[in-house]
Amino acid sequence: MSTRTRAVAAAVILVALAYYLYSRPPFAVAHRGELLVRTNELDGSVAAYSAGTVLAVPGIHQTRRFDIRDQVYRPTASASATGAAAFQSNEGLSIGVELAVRWAIDRGRLARMSREYPDDINADLVRPAVEGVTYPLFARYTVRDIFSQQRRQIQKEIETELRPKFASMGLVLRGVEMGKVDLPPDFRAGMEKLLAEELETEKIRYTMQLKEAGVKQSQLEAEAEKVKREEAAEAAAQEQVIAARAQEETMKHILPLIERAPAVVMSVQPLESWRELWVFHQIGGKWLVDVLSPGLDEPDAGYVEFAGFAPATSRLLLVREVRERTRLRRWFEEVRLDDLVLVRQASTPELLRDFGRWQDVRWRRDTLALRLQH
Repeated sequence: MSTRTRAVAAAVILVALAYYLYSRPPFAVAHRGELLVRTNELDGSVAAYSAGTVLAVPGIHQTRRFDIRDQVYRPTASASATGAAAFQSNEGLSIGVELAVRWAIDRGRLARMSREYPDDINADLVRPAVEGVTYPLFARYTVRDIFSQQRRQIQKEIETELRPKFASMGLVLRGVEMGKVDLPPDFRAGMEKLLAEELETEKIRYTMQLKEAGVKQSQLEAEAEKVKREEAAEAAAQEQVIAARAQEETMKHILPLIERAPAVVMSVQPLESWRELWVFHQIGGKWLVDVLSPGLDEPDAGYVEFAGFAPATSRLLLVREVRERTRLRRWFEEVRLDDLVLVRQASTPELLRDFGRWQDVRWRRDTLALRLQH
């Protein structure tokens, strides 16, 4: 073979090799927010990379990319009472519940479990685990429990049962949040009447508390006559404080019912260090109720306050504050009334336009959120 022939053959080989490397470069890049896992097909070793360029020789190395940011799974087929996969209550009624399951891949176990992960983790791992927990759990509760009374307890039970399931699959459960509860059509027709009756019962209960406080005051005054005038004055003053507190608590629940039609916002404190908002609002002439909790990540303590309503934009003005371990975090929000979707959020009310114009006078006077800023 002549020298020229050998040179041409070498040039052809180099061009073919260059084209092969160009079309299949032996490198892989780990982008922001993802983890690159490289498997050596020869010895089976696995390595994970969070940044930079990694050597990946075709035929020797196999690479997979995983999103390590928090992801949210929202089942849509069970969000409506008429949906294809609606939940069943203890009474056998079909109900829809909006769920948001926030999860992430366990970075510490990703390298050794990368081969077991399917391409669609939401569809193949998260959805079966969520369905396996939620369907039998909702079937243990009545519609009334799911709708209001045991809502937070159900949410905690879902998290408790899901957490070990996710851990066994190499996933980390960040939190579960229950949203709107969609009632069956036949049950929904009487909901407006039921809400009105419950609100009336609530007002009667607070009225009775005031009367009981008055009775106790009379008894204390009768007993105080037997002792010195100083003791009688102290007992009367104490009773006035109790009556004033009871009246303040009553008005806190009654005033929003009168002033905020066609929507009603009720502050509910199921625990000493936890206060949430129940928002009763109408959509298409039907009453729905949504519960707004202080936060999604299970804080140690927290509250959410109603700060006003902007009629021009039909938005609720809210204040949230949570305590996570030793740190306090407070922020202000504008939320749409019809679907309670967050529109704007800021660390101070001055950054939100509707706060400056429509914040409630009583809220600004009584809240601790603004005083603690100074």
